[in-house]
Amino acid sequence: RERAHVVYERKKQLNKLRVKAEKVAEEKLGAQLDILAPVKY
Repeated sequence: RERAHVVYERKKQLNKLRVKAEKVAEEKLGAQLDILAPVKY
């Protein structure tokens, strides 16, 4: 039972980190797209 809780907590942390990483990646990609957009059109 305790172990299941630990696993659950760890998964929660990983999900938080993943969401954060995705947001950062999106912001970086967005910045790159802003730079590339004028070249395309």
